Amino acid sequence: MITAYLGIDPGRHGAAALLVGDVARVYHLPHVAGVLCVRSLWATLEDALGEAEPGPAWVEDQMSVVTRGRRQAPRSVETIFLGLGALCATASLLGFRVRRLPTVTWRRLAGLPATVAGATEQDRRAITKARSVALARTLYPALDVRHDGLAEALILAHLARLDEERRP
Repeated sequence: MITAYLGIDPGRHGAAALLVGDVARVYHLPHVAGVLCVRSLWATLEDALGEAEPGPAWVEDQMSVVTRGRRQAPRSVETIFLGLGALCATASLLGFRVRRLPTVTWRRLAGLPATVAGATEQDRRAITKARSVALARTLYPALDVRHDGLAEALILAHLARLDEERRP
């Protein structure tokens, strides 16, 4: 039986990546009127799974952010965590074993630097996103990955596969 590996980068511009055998697929998370469309995501993943056995799903853990001393609005925090819960529940109901990982943890496992010395916050984000895209293109050159959400979901799925293959 072939095992399927799922990676999810949650958020409004997030993505999911599915590795089944030698086939890698990436998907932008479907949204309708700004809300995650779980039904559409379910159908897409279920169709792509085919006869494969769902394995681990690595999901980037979300957190609320304090920027320049200001916290995110409660509604924003609620939206972040409702979306994260819906993604984890969808993966779990499809049969995947969900593992949430903080960004710092999976980036370290992927060999991506966590910080960019001397860069502004805006430059740091741009550099971080570019590094994710570059790594995803190196790992899966046949895929045309240009968006950081797609790249990070693909890296998460790749790490889930590596972790599973290392287990006895």
